[in-house]
Amino acid sequence: MANFKNGVIRNGSSTGSGTVLGNVKNGIIRKGSSSTPGSGSVVGNVKSGVIRKGSSSTPGSGSVVGNVKSGVIRK
Repeated sequence: MANFKNGVIRNGSSTGSGTVLGNVKNGIIRKGSSSTPGSGSVVGNVKSGVIRKGSSSTPGSGSVVGNVKSGVIRK
């Protein structure tokens, strides 16, 4: 199970623990093993609750893969 804390996405059952999978900063989703938000390869972005995949660091660009509303992620 994955968890998210302070901009860092981890693979672990407790919030803030586990192996770093990536991070989110300024709406840009990145993959990598660094716990520093803003580092790693761009894999997507979030803008106005819409999650998109793509290598662009511009929020709102890329293919839609889901959305977020009230903390719930839907496909």
